[in-house]
Amino acid sequence: MTLFSKLTSKKGRRGSTLIELLLYIGIFSILTAVLFQFFGTIIDTQLESQSTSSVLLDGQYALNRFNYDIKRADSIISPAIGEQSSTLQLSIDSITYTYTLIDGDITIASSGTQTTDQLNSVNTNSSNLSFTHLGDTQSGNVETITISFTLASDIANRGNPEARNYKSTFGIRPRQ
Repeated sequence: MTLFSKLTSKKGRRGSTLIELLLYIGIFSILTAVLFQFFGTIIDTQLESQSTSSVLLDGQYALNRFNYDIKRADSIISPAIGEQSSTLQLSIDSITYTYTLIDGDITIASSGTQTTDQLNSVNTNSSNLSFTHLGDTQSGNVETITISFTLASDIANRGNPEARNYKSTFGIRPRQ
């Protein structure tokens, strides 16, 4: 008998029993479940990382932008000294810049270009934006603005959404 006939003959072939088949299906099911759990954990970790990253980066960007604009401002138009407001107006090189909260976004509008820009990304939502004008220009003190706001992530994850409170104080650079 040739090798080919031995492999194809019914006497040389052995079938799987029902027990072996159930054993293979069981092992395959367990491995599949473990892999799905592993990939689910990886995706959850990635979403949590993106959520935290977007809140931190947007918060840093907003604070840096406030610092930059307030330091180069000629004057603080609104709020008045000693008052608190949800809107900040600065005069920079004869252009009025207005910061406010619109639909969960920190926005800046300038009178010179009639455009409105968003300071936070689409991945975050802002709330509780507040500006407090401190300082007394009569006594020679530097005018300062205390800014506070909350940023929360819009990236859906299984845990609680990432949210952070930001608060900082910036002063106008004295003119010489």
